[in-house]
Amino acid sequence: MKYILNVLYNKKGVFGSERYKDPMEGLIQVSCEKVDLGETSYQAVIRETTEETGLNTAPKYLCKDDRFNCDLYITNIGDRKPRWTESEKNGLWVFYTWPEWDEMAEQKKLTPSLITYSRKIRTETSLKGKQPKYEEEIHRITIVECPTCGKMVEKDDCLPMRETDPSILVDTPWWEIKEDTASIANESW
Repeated sequence: MKYILNVLYNKKGVFGSERYKDPMEGLIQVSCEKVDLGETSYQAVIRETTEETGLNTAPKYLCKDDRFNCDLYITNIGDRKPRWTESEKNGLWVFYTWPEWDEMAEQKKLTPSLITYSRKIRTETSLKGKQPKYEEEIHRITIVECPTCGKMVEKDDCLPMRETDPSILVDTPWWEIKEDTASIANESW
């Protein structure tokens, strides 16, 4: 079983919520879930973030935690705030400043993957020494034809490769696609 985590942050801090159920009850978590059958890790992180927070995001891949077969993503959400949508699963989304987050990692109040990769998360989300970036980065994936089965799959460093629906592959950002679709629909009337 493969899992995903998505750290929602801005320049001042990060959002987390208390986990209500085992495993890891009482620890602070970020948006997380398992990857559904036939779904890529990136598709799962977008789906789950929307389900858990109500936010549409463009996450950036950070790393993989092999202990839990978990891909970690980060997403700069700027001034947006996540909504509490799964009250049976976890607590309200709480904003923690970066010093508070670092202290919780040190005191082991975060889920294990967040503790293990807390420095990497801070390094990648810190603006110190970096050029200004777009508010949300677009994560790009490489699609190749599987030499074994001939299906279009997401290129990955580890096997097996994951099948990808080629209809989702476009170079146009989603917000421009929606506008184009709306204008086409209006022209046909």
